[in-house]
Amino acid sequence: MYHVIYEHNEDISDEINSFLVDFSKSLSNYDRNSVISKFNYNAKDFKPDSLLITMLTASQEVWQKTEGAFDITVAPVANLWGFGWEKPGNIDTSRIVALMQYVGMNKISISGQQITKQYPEVMIIGNGIAQGLSVDCLAYFLESKGISNYLIEIGGEVCAKGYKANSELWKIGIDKPINSSYSNRQNQTVLSLTDWSLATSGNYRKFVEMGQKTYGHSINPKTGYPAKTDVLSVTVATRQCMYADAYATAFMVIGFEKSFELAKKIPDLEAYFIYIAPDSTHQVAYTDGFDKFLLDE
Repeated sequence: MYHVIYEHNEDISDEINSFLVDFSKSLSNYDRNSVISKFNYNAKDFKPDSLLITMLTASQEVWQKTEGAFDITVAPVANLWGFGWEKPGNIDTSRIVALMQYVGMNKISISGQQITKQYPEVMIIGNGIAQGLSVDCLAYFLESKGISNYLIEIGGEVCAKGYKANSELWKIGIDKPINSSYSNRQNQTVLSLTDWSLATSGNYRKFVEMGQKTYGHSINPKTGYPAKTDVLSVTVATRQCMYADAYATAFMVIGFEKSFELAKKIPDLEAYFIYIAPDSTHQVAYTDGFDKFLLDE
């Protein structure tokens, strides 16, 4: 689902729809004819485009800065657990070990407009960055139309520019990390936003139940298992939404303490964490610069 609010003298909704269809033809893992799918399945007619190269380049950057916590080559394992685009498989230690040899951004090389992979079995999943990139690309598209006041939301990733029709800043709610239907969603807090992008990640809606255990969708690329983390939800603000998306994904894997320290070191990045404290209570912490977005603090 997506929502776009913009100030313009004509209706360009058809152009927006067409733009997003074209984006999906490049980076949708759910379209077997997309560019990313052709890469994954080693199609003879695979030819990288600028979107795939942009996503891979940014992914390698975040992979390095998070020491491997963000890794889109986790795709084979994500599929096994049922968090990808294929049906889940039989999960056992030997199967995970076998697939982990194909995980690692160092197994993909980019040289100019060429992309190669170390093994044919290496695959990439865009779920942790492609939605953010789609927001960025749509923002560029709107600005090419001379639109300077807009709000874009695609699958929960957000970019806000300019102002609302009443000249107020855009207001964005952060969900409480609780298991609930979308009709019963509650706000943890409300943000006031302009000229920034946001992405939120959490395990409280995407999970799989196996026997008596529930596993969140954040796979640790170093183990092949869902991350055991004290972070319930993290919202990241950056200038480019794809980076907010990627770092939010990584912070769910890293855990609160290390993520909080890392977030403070990255320029033009602010983060808001909801986490489980050692006494089992739910706590909130955010970087110093995040308070400028908060309406109720």
